[in-house]
Amino acid sequence: MPCGCNALFVIEVLEPFVSRWMFLEIQHVSRLVGFENLWITRVREVRERAARAGSLQGLP
Repeated sequence: MPCGCNALFVIEVLEPFVSRWMFLEIQHVSRLVGFENLWITRVREVRERAARAGSLQGLP
């Protein structure tokens, strides 16, 4: 059941692969907040991580 909020939830995957446990955790969060309120990212390089953080600044 989605949370009914306007918040955006971001999960950044830092592990080299998505384990079964991580998949279940992401699935659970998706059910709690709603898929439309959830972004899942995987950023490997520090420079790319900083660039994406800057691009998220203007989001509502």
